Amino acid sequence: MIFKAIIFLIILTAAGCGSGSEFIKYQGAYKVAEPTSGIYHSIFPNIDFKNETEQKYYINEYIDIVGAKPVIIHFSNHWFDGIEFPEDEAKLVAQMGFVPCIRMLPWSAFNIGKKDPVYSLKKIYEGKYDDDLIEYANEVKESNVVMIIEFAVEMNGNWFPWSGVFNGKENGPKVYKKAYRYIIDLFKKQGVKNVTWAFHINYNSTPSDEWNKPINYYPGDEYIDWIGFSVYGAQKSSDHWYDWYSLINPVYKDICEISASKPIAIFEFGVTETKNNWEKSGWVRDAFASIIHGNFPRIKMISWWHSDFQNSDGSMTYMRIDSSPEALNEYQYGIRNEIFKAPINLK
Repeated sequence: MIFKAIIFLIILTAAGCGSGSEFIKYQGAYKVAEPTSGIYHSIFPNIDFKNETEQKYYINEYIDIVGAKPVIIHFSNHWFDGIEFPEDEAKLVAQMGFVPCIRMLPWSAFNIGKKDPVYSLKKIYEGKYDDDLIEYANEVKESNVVMIIEFAVEMNGNWFPWSGVFNGKENGPKVYKKAYRYIIDLFKKQGVKNVTWAFHINYNSTPSDEWNKPINYYPGDEYIDWIGFSVYGAQKSSDHWYDWYSLINPVYKDICEISASKPIAIFEFGVTETKNNWEKSGWVRDAFASIIHGNFPRIKMISWWHSDFQNSDGSMTYMRIDSSPEALNEYQYGIRNEIFKAPINLK
């Protein structure tokens, strides 16, 4: 097993970013474990890719901007055109020398703030989508790509169709937990061993009622390999400005209570640019300083949301790391720290 893991790492190194070398398949029951030292540098390089050419472009663009290579690349797998494993995207990421982290999102369109007319958590564990999910699982297995999958993220919010508020409120966490366990069990029955399963909450629960606490959604240590969260500052210039520490301290406490042993990831973090350029740059500086200095010792992976987007009111959110020279300078200084050069550790 150790020998195989070493060979895998050699393959990753040899592939290189953007080298164009042919993807080499590898076998084995590999999961992404926490790094032996340091913290994984990962990135969400764009909201969505129209094709693999765009995906490769945005990954390389990010690396060129920061002057540092990540080891994990995050992207979304919407079920808009059916339940399909994003094989081309996952293999491209692996060929470029990275581990893909797939956000498996069970909705048929961007149905923010309401139930989805096609998919539901209840239908998942009732077996309504078994044929598609079995095909998905088998394609994952046959791909031989070591990957991370995080199912139905930020379930403790009130925006996604799989959120507790759209699944019976007090019963919502039970429905979510049952659906996620069902998917993992289905993958196991198909003999899938190359998936690292992640549980991804939002930094604050909406509503903040007791029933909606993140721990109530957790499938359990026997199912999940990594736990983590999204944490965002202001997303519009009109939003109230929250400093980094007022956001990270409560969610770090919550996530540590979910599991005493699982490694923790910041699966998404970011803040928009404001009229005062020092605000975003200071937020970035505080975030990196707190992580580098060990204020949150269980955090073993970080991933910035490197994408701008337009809001429903027409305003723009400037989340990219190069939204200003000041923000970029702080991000570059932070991410180039030796602590974020941890290579992938497999078990």
